[in-house]
Amino acid sequence: MSTIFFSQAMDFLEENEIRQNLLQFKNSLNHANVQIVSGLDHYDYHKRNLGFEEKSRLIVEHDLELIQRSDILFADLSIPNRSYIGAIGEIIYAYQVKIPIIVFVGETNNNKRYWLYYHSSFISENYEDCIQRIMNYI
Repeated sequence: MSTIFFSQAMDFLEENEIRQNLLQFKNSLNHANVQIVSGLDHYDYHKRNLGFEEKSRLIVEHDLELIQRSDILFADLSIPNRSYIGAIGEIIYAYQVKIPIIVFVGETNNNKRYWLYYHSSFISENYEDCIQRIMNYI
C-alpha cells in the first residue's frame, strides 16, 4: 500500500473547509489501495493552548515525519493569490527525500512559478490529470 501526503492550504482557513478539501481528495482515490496522511492528522495542535513557537515546532516536525514516511506528495495549490508558505516547505522537503510531487494548481498561475516547477514531478491545472498521475505512481 502506498502512502500519500496531502498538502494544502491550512493557515487562516476554517477547519471545515480544510477537511472538505481532504475528503474530496480521498474520494478521488477511494478505489485505490492507498493511505492518505496530512497535516490534519495533528490538527489538534492548532487548538491546544501552546505558545506559537511550540505549536510551530510540533506542526512542522509532525509533517516532516509524515512526508518522510510517504511514497508520494500531492499538493493542492489551487486557491488564487495565496502564498502557500507551508505547502511549499513540504514540497521542498519531499523533493529532498526524493518522493514524487504531484501539484494541482487549478486556475491560478502557480504552474508558472520557477521554484515550484523545479521541485515538482508533475503540475497540472486539471484535477483529474493529477489523480491519474498518482495512479500511475502507485
